[in-house]
Amino acid sequence: MTRLSPDQVQVTLRAEDRYWIYAKWTTSGGIVFNTVRESFRAAFPSGSGVKWGPGTKEWRIPERLHSLFHAWLARTFDPEAVQWSAAYDPFTREGVMTDLQCLIRTAQRQGWSVQVRRGGHLAWTSPSGAGVVFSAASPSDWRANLNLRASLRRAGLHTDGAENHGQK
Repeated sequence: MTRLSPDQVQVTLRAEDRYWIYAKWTTSGGIVFNTVRESFRAAFPSGSGVKWGPGTKEWRIPERLHSLFHAWLARTFDPEAVQWSAAYDPFTREGVMTDLQCLIRTAQRQGWSVQVRRGGHLAWTSPSGAGVVFSAASPSDWRANLNLRASLRRAGLHTDGAENHGQK
């Protein structure tokens, strides 16, 4: 299955705490909606712990399934079709996710391309196309962010003005 583009579907995700991700999607038509629904049901069958909220009209994914959910997102949708609410920060461990988001913004401002790969990792491609750096989409600790910064600097990214949320 090819990944769905933003003109076919918009996925909105939010998290109020680190234990649940809430997912809602709107599609361009019934066929696309059925495709997404069947793909989701295949990945998360009844009894897996995923719940439907009839009042909010969104799916609720428990923490133990977050990795599987992120992999499903990466397989099913173009990154541009997925929007996180501003409040989403479930992986924060001493500001780690905030630092990653800051690095992504800095890289994009300098012409870098940051894409989510099928396995849920990030591919950072320099504007010249000469340097590619791969990283986790949710770094395990503050040291992982420092190592990513060093790799990106070696590949040509200028991080001087970027905030250093994850550094000690």
